[in-house]
Amino acid sequence: MVRSGEPDKDEEANERMNSVYPLVNALHSIYMDDPAFNESVESGVLYSTVLPGSGNIIAGKAVLIRNFVDDIGHAYIMDLGIKAALGYNPRSTTDWKGDRPSTRMGSIAMLRDNFIKAKKCKEFWILERKL
Repeated sequence: MVRSGEPDKDEEANERMNSVYPLVNALHSIYMDDPAFNESVESGVLYSTVLPGSGNIIAGKAVLIRNFVDDIGHAYIMDLGIKAALGYNPRSTTDWKGDRPSTRMGSIAMLRDNFIKAKKCKEFWILERKL
């Protein structure tokens, strides 16, 4: 997601459109031709857990990949979880687009608000299935 030797402006670790992005998937920003993969294999590191950056409160899915293959379809092993951050990093992104927290309590409030929305969506979906 942050390719070895490339300019910082080209990194894809953080989505800058909003601070909560649970559907973002790290897999979609991995380039298997990154020289860091060959270097890791040469050093004996054959697998990696790749997570989105910590500039977002909910940054998206983390994935487990093989470092020793050339295409992302064969590299992918499984999803591992969701990356979330509530410390300094989400608060340091106020110049990015979308709603951004300026305090830790703001980060937690935004996270809680999204959990409440998710719960309401789930309840609605369950109700629709019963009808």
